[in-house]
Amino acid sequence: MRLHGNNLTLKEMNYSTEYKRLREPEYPKIGDQLDALLKHLNYRRTQGDQLVQELDDIIGDWLNVKSKYPKD
Repeated sequence: MRLHGNNLTLKEMNYSTEYKRLREPEYPKIGDQLDALLKHLNYRRTQGDQLVQELDDIIGDWLNVKSKYPKD
């Protein structure tokens, strides 16, 4: 079955995206991924690396939330 002039069949389309379905449940949660990235970028910032302003602002907001709601 060809769809809308696409050169891929429905079976080929499913096969070409099956890896996404298989990978998704095995990846760490997106929140954990973002937390790890922000921790690393904040570390780099404390070591003197310059970040783009937008990212620096995001890290500032992230740190403010962490201060507002500490783990205890």
